[in-house]
Amino acid sequence: MASFSSDISTIGYLLSTIHYSEIKPLAGLSDDQNLKIGTLVTVLGAQLLITVLVREYKGQLMTELNHLNEKLELLRQGMREFDMLRNRLGELEAVTRAIAHSNQNIVSDIQNTQQIIAQWEYFFEHSLDMLCIADERGYFTEVNPSFQRALGYSKEELLSTPYLELIHPDDIDATKQTAQSLFDGCDTVSFDNRYRRKDGSYIWLNWTCPAPTETCPFLYAIARDITERKRSESEVLYRAQHDELTDLFNRAAFMQELSFAVERHKRNPVHDVWLFYLDLNDFKPINDQYGHHIGDEVLRQVSARIKSTCRATDLPARLGGDEFTVLYQATNTIDAQALKARLQALLNKPILIHTQTLNLGVSIGMARLSAEDETAQAFLNRADQDMYSHKLGGVEHPAASI
Repeated sequence: MASFSSDISTIGYLLSTIHYSEIKPLAGLSDDQNLKIGTLVTVLGAQLLITVLVREYKGQLMTELNHLNEKLELLRQGMREFDMLRNRLGELEAVTRAIAHSNQNIVSDIQNTQQIIAQWEYFFEHSLDMLCIADERGYFTEVNPSFQRALGYSKEELLSTPYLELIHPDDIDATKQTAQSLFDGCDTVSFDNRYRRKDGSYIWLNWTCPAPTETCPFLYAIARDITERKRSESEVLYRAQHDELTDLFNRAAFMQELSFAVERHKRNPVHDVWLFYLDLNDFKPINDQYGHHIGDEVLRQVSARIKSTCRATDLPARLGGDEFTVLYQATNTIDAQALKARLQALLNKPILIHTQTLNLGVSIGMARLSAEDETAQAFLNRADQDMYSHKLGGVEHPAASI
């Protein structure tokens, strides 16, 4: 607007310099007419000058307006960018607050996780149970001190040895099947096998292990040493199966084994199965005359003689009282007859107890398992009948007809 004021001043100055007296009068006109013409020329000149100046000012004004519009547009653009930045700043502040809150949660989660890990590590290190972690390759990846103490190996030795190498040969197949079942998704609640200790002895372990998952592909197992329990169970089973006085199989255990032998023979009658039934002669008078303690010693010595005559694959037993049996597998009748002869000769020898020499005899019956023997009891009855035929002084039966 300063330029416009300057232009108005210029116009006033120019108009002041124009005077009708300087205009040359026209011939033939009166002074009054020349005055009017001069005045008109002056006014027209002034108008023309004003028009020119206004046009020039208008151009300048439009240029300035354009410049102002450009500045206004830049200002608007700046305001829009400012609004965007202000909004973005709000978003960033919100993100910052969220990150700060998330960081607090992360820190809390990390602390909780560290606490859980510390608790697990403490439990792992101090547990009285044997704890281990194993992978699908068949190696331990971690074992706790209880595991090391129970087996006598160092941690390094256990982690570098495939665990199947530590398992009793008789338990390897069952262990492989159980491990495969675990990786197939089946939990193991109770599984027993034997592990070799560093000193060469074996201990029984009972295992509990959940099946691995996609997020946890390892075996996390708990083992307990059940060697004493197994020993106790074995002793209980042994006592349940053996005669307390003679240490031979008792009647119940013998009848079970005899039933198994009958069933096996039905499926595959490759070898002859013989049964010997022994009954001591004149045992009752000894018991009555010398007392039960002497009678018990007689039974123990008779049992020892029977066991000494039998092979490891034979099965001698005491059915009760002074009755004994021997389950015998032979390839021919001659071997069976030979065993009977050895038993007869050995049991007919005098028995020396302290200063007493006691003479006993024995009646022995024998029977060969046949298709007619549907049950173990039927087989036993035939051998018993043959024994009584000898005890009553019957005629010896040919072996082939027994």
